[in-house]
Amino acid sequence: MFETAACRTKDTNLWFPEAGRNANEAKAICLACAYIRECRVVGMAEPHGVWGSEGTKTRERKYRKIVARLTGNDPRGWGDNSVPRWADWKPIADRILSMVDDGWDLDAAMREQGFTQWEVEAMFADLEEEEAAA
Repeated sequence: MFETAACRTKDTNLWFPEAGRNANEAKAICLACAYIRECRVVGMAEPHGVWGSEGTKTRERKYRKIVARLTGNDPRGWGDNSVPRWADWKPIADRILSMVDDGWDLDAAMREQGFTQWEVEAMFADLEEEEAAA
């Protein structure tokens, strides 16, 4: 799925800037990518980097409760860079992306894996606003 993603031909350091460095270039590349929504699903529980144009703090704020609800992990564990959070989330993300590969609509695949309609809409609301403004 991500073979033709906009980030594949770029320096990966753009998505993992050192502390205090700006990630705007990475975010701009993400915003032009056809896989931005899928990337957000993958990056929901990643403790580092830019995923789907969102930095770590944005992802923590937006997805903490969703990841906790779907994985059963206590949301207070988000900021500790623990491996179990990603280990618990990865199978859910893999199932969603596999369903998309099999022809499912991303939103429908997310709902099938336990997301509420509101959570799906909230994940992508800023993208829809940006697309409408263009």
